Amino acid sequence: MNAKGASREHAMRKAVQKMNEMIEGRDGYISDIYTKTIVTPLPGRVYTTIIASINEEVLEEAIDANTRRERIRKIVELLNNDPTAINVAKVAEVFGVSRTMIYKDLEALGFKRAMMKGEE
Repeated sequence: MNAKGASREHAMRKAVQKMNEMIEGRDGYISDIYTKTIVTPLPGRVYTTIIASINEEVLEEAIDANTRRERIRKIVELLNNDPTAINVAKVAEVFGVSRTMIYKDLEALGFKRAMMKGEE
């Protein structure tokens, strides 16, 4: 966020106001912030920059099985096509479905469930 003001205080107030407008209503928290103010030799030209890191869960709801499977496919792809690298319980929680459904999704994507002891 950049803002120009007539003084340090004015530029900072404007930058903070813009930043607050941008983050209003978000479900997260600011994890880190950086500010810098530059005063130019020209009168009335002070610039403030604010950079904020916001941690927020922004995953949109998967509307249907195809959308969910496409997201799971991308996750597995990022994990070098190793479906055993995902935490099935956590993925199920995020999508609001059962672990069995995630296993079915993986199978529909061409990945077979790893056999557990006692299963054959």
